[in-house]
Amino acid sequence: MSGERGAMTDPPLPSVFTRQEALERGMSRHQVGRRLSTGAWRQLRRGIYCTTSTYDGADPRGRHELEVTAVVLSRPDDVLVSHLSAACLLGWPRPLEGWGRVTVTAEPGTVARTWPGLVVQAATLRPIDRTSRGGVPLTSPARTLADVLRHVAPAQAVAIADHALRTRAVRYDEVDEVLHWQSDWPYAARGVSSLQLADPRRETWLESWSFVSLLPHGVPLPVPQVDVLDAQGRFVARLDGLWDLATGAEADGRIKYDLRGVLMAGADPQASAQELIRRAQLGLDAEKVRQDALLRTGLQLVRWGTREVLLDLPGLARRINECRTTADPDRFNGRFRFRPAPPWLGT
Repeated sequence: MSGERGAMTDPPLPSVFTRQEALERGMSRHQVGRRLSTGAWRQLRRGIYCTTSTYDGADPRGRHELEVTAVVLSRPDDVLVSHLSAACLLGWPRPLEGWGRVTVTAEPGTVARTWPGLVVQAATLRPIDRTSRGGVPLTSPARTLADVLRHVAPAQAVAIADHALRTRAVRYDEVDEVLHWQSDWPYAARGVSSLQLADPRRETWLESWSFVSLLPHGVPLPVPQVDVLDAQGRFVARLDGLWDLATGAEADGRIKYDLRGVLMAGADPQASAQELIRRAQLGLDAEKVRQDALLRTGLQLVRWGTREVLLDLPGLARRINECRTTADPDRFNGRFRFRPAPPWLGT
């Protein structure tokens, strides 16, 4: 370890560590204090730290994982990481508002309360509801998703559920069993109704979130991920959704027709600006060919992105329903190929 006047060098430490661990690795109290006062270390909870470079270099998921680890280290009692914090550790999609405060669940007898950066829920935890990831105790995937469906707004909860079901992290019947067991718990009805909207055929967060967000505005859920074939049975494109056998949903916004968006999506640090522009133009041309081919089948198309859902959801709903009103299934001259619907949605 270098002298106090030189660059500070730490002994080998975990990504999140306690003051006691630092002292046991040979550091003095003065050295610990100096790293905190200079900002080289970041205090996550009292007596629990990570290096500032580790925290600053982490993405939102990584930062939440650091904070979760600190909470687990700070609580010797029997708690499980739960709700959105468990969803984060399971690798599920992040809600628009982020992961929020670290959430843990403890057995009844613990006072449910909220501290800065921490929420402690008190609820029964069955053996089947318990698991761990990397030594961190957390609720099982089924219990985690059930709690998310009860506590998180439907559109975002369903988007998380779609991902969990699509990746087979959990089965529908497992989550349904947990919600049935939680039938007299807060927000149980919301959890059940949200689960019934889940559809693992949807492939992106934006599809799931926007389709469910549009429901209260009079737009029914479209059939997701429908292949469009031309009159000769040749593949044309796959729609994000289809209404009334006549109107296609494209939940990707203008990025496919925005040169800046295409450049960012295909960024290559080794390529010249001219090469990036050439590749972007090829992408724009290909998307234009795709859309023209779809329109030649007689379909109507509605395209949107995150901005429209966030800033003008009623306007987007009107635009979709106006398009559905003018669309005519008889004008369609191709064929559709549908994916099997999950059993809870029927045919």
